[in-house]
Amino acid sequence: MTVTAVMKNLPEIETPRLILRAAKTSDAPDIAEWMSDPELYELWAANPLPLELNPLEYYSDEKNLLEPEFESLDWFIYHKADGKVIGEVEFYDIKNDYQTEMSYRISKHYRNCGYASEAAEAAVKAVFRYTDINRISVHIDTKNTASEKLIKKIGFSYEGTLRSEMFFDTVSDYKIFSALRSDNNFRK
Repeated sequence: MTVTAVMKNLPEIETPRLILRAAKTSDAPDIAEWMSDPELYELWAANPLPLELNPLEYYSDEKNLLEPEFESLDWFIYHKADGKVIGEVEFYDIKNDYQTEMSYRISKHYRNCGYASEAAEAAVKAVFRYTDINRISVHIDTKNTASEKLIKKIGFSYEGTLRSEMFFDTVSDYKIFSALRSDNNFRK
């Protein structure tokens, strides 16, 4: 199925502790809690977008949710135990329904609990299940050891390091990891 078709009807994904789904206007306060946190962008490859600086306004507007700024598959991470939206997993820079780039982020209050890896792995499996995407790649700042550990844990392969690379608007050294549809750990 094409990414555009899936975007129009993003499937909900359930894991033992989480639900991944599209954002709703009622999620705006939860999203604003973590998305506008400057600490979140310290090892993020881009400066915050206007919607990230003011998520309460953006995610409270039904029009913005129905007409996103760019083509992406964007699952928000809903924590079952306390009912809060605690992060997101996004697939963007989609090329010919063949490959995409993945990013993920989670509220600092929910880090180091395995939620990000649980969500990222479930989202990768969903992309391979519901779309024709064959390759997913991730750029990870070499200083972001937690993210590198996460991506290895869920089965991505290291491809190399880009030195002094400009990724979005940030120059750094980035490790590149990828997952292919044919990789055994993503076939479920």
